[in-house]
Amino acid sequence: MYIEHMTAWYDLKTHNEVINLKFFSKITKSVGTAGLTGLDRLFSFMIVTELQVCFMNSHMFHFTCNCVFLSFACFVLLMDRSAMKAL
Repeated sequence: MYIEHMTAWYDLKTHNEVINLKFFSKITKSVGTAGLTGLDRLFSFMIVTELQVCFMNSHMFHFTCNCVFLSFACFVLLMDRSAMKAL
């Protein structure tokens, strides 16, 4: 769960911090702008692929598949917005 005033994500069960803004600065330092661009393209492709599978496996838009990567992607997008606000 994301807690905005803490700018961090916490595990709902254990209440331990999972990721904070330092995580994103470390990724930026380690892979650089070109690496972030590549990750963005990779994640975008993975999201599109998973959405296609979900829609193909659904009936009348009632999802029957478990979109694990899509949930992770939403998590990353929310954290990215928080990182941009902090800059």
